Amino acid sequence: MMFSRVIGQRRVKEILRSGIRKNRLAHAYLLYGPEGAGMEAIAIASAYSLLCRDKQAGGCGNCPECRRVSRLEHPAFRLVFPVPARPKSMPADKYQKVLRERALQRMDDPYREISFLPELTGIPAIGIDEIRSLKKEVILKLTEDTDRVLVILSADKMTPAAANSLLKLLEEPPERTIL
Repeated sequence: MMFSRVIGQRRVKEILRSGIRKNRLAHAYLLYGPEGAGMEAIAIASAYSLLCRDKQAGGCGNCPECRRVSRLEHPAFRLVFPVPARPKSMPADKYQKVLRERALQRMDDPYREISFLPELTGIPAIGIDEIRSLKKEVILKLTEDTDRVLVILSADKMTPAAANSLLKLLEEPPERTIL
């Protein structure tokens, strides 16, 4: 999802594109708007742009870096979004497979409503374990010379414990980490 595929939001796109081109970005951005306004699309497009080999392209979608982002395989990219808890009866590997499928759907089309049914029926949330995992990941050194890009979708669906844990990361972000 590159900036060219984001519907509307001209001013927000201009601000982010300019910051990326000039390499002058804050360590965190909070994108807020009504559902369907394109905030998730902008966040994902920003990740592509930041990790793309051609910073002027705004996320070309064709270079190896963009392809790795689209497949959720880029070591400097992490997508976090609300998910239902794993049912005790579901094996962990099947649960992870369902979550990966939904994440790939979100990467392909951020405007599309993602349903976890019929596999998962709980209320989607971002839990403390996900944020702890994220925090452990960001302290690891990257082997590539690039910024680390963390996209947290629907942050309003974080549990209170997860939100409190994320505050530390927001207050003291590791170098070259953009949320």
